[in-house]
Amino acid sequence: MTLSPHDVFELLSSSSVSLAFVESVLKRLDSFSLTLISSDAYLVAFAIQKVEQRIINNCATSSIPLGLMLPAVDRVCGDVLLAKSHTGDLAGFCVDSAIKQVSIGDTSVSFDSSQSTSHRFDALVACLIQKGSGDDACYRKLRW
Repeated sequence: MTLSPHDVFELLSSSSVSLAFVESVLKRLDSFSLTLISSDAYLVAFAIQKVEQRIINNCATSSIPLGLMLPAVDRVCGDVLLAKSHTGDLAGFCVDSAIKQVSIGDTSVSFDSSQSTSHRFDALVACLIQKGSGDDACYRKLRW
């Protein structure tokens, strides 16, 4: 059975993220042709809570700032892909189609097709997990 946003959202009782955020995460993972089933709900929910807590701690806020929502989606996707790769369960995921080229704003990065598949996968995951980490400082508040 395919994973629905509601399956994940039900597991996020103490989280400040919305159902729309969960939907964005699942759509982004779908754009990588990653097949998720209902048993992956906990994995996705855990990754969301992990990224949310990291951003909240870095920024000293009570929720993910609006300007960090899209980078947060990519960070969650990176965590999910990494966890799925560790279990050897990347059903439907094709590195070649996912990372021939990455465009962010006016910046474009093309990956060398002569690199090994695992090297390109590692580059994709690292890029996703680090997405917008420098932007955290823009939303940081002082702690007393």
